[in-house]
Amino acid sequence: MQSPHAEAELILSRFPGPVKLYSSRRKWLRLLFTCSLFTVAGLLMVLYRISGGWFFLIVFGVLSILAAGALLPGSSSLELDEEGFERLTRN
Repeated sequence: MQSPHAEAELILSRFPGPVKLYSSRRKWLRLLFTCSLFTVAGLLMVLYRISGGWFFLIVFGVLSILAAGALLPGSSSLELDEEGFERLTRN
């Protein structure tokens, strides 16, 4: 794995671009896994009538859906060129 400084140098060597950057799939997978665990915990809390269960279930359920959406192919990227940057999202 390259150091962040070496990776930045590689990106700058391709500039003024256009240079297209993508988010880390590993980080989104980790977030999806963590949020899914909390969603299951919230569901169990609701089933056992423990206070705060609905909060966990709703908040982490929504975050799980957002993390899963970010993992879809072509879901988001950042394109840099000589005129600035543009955030590209899937419609």
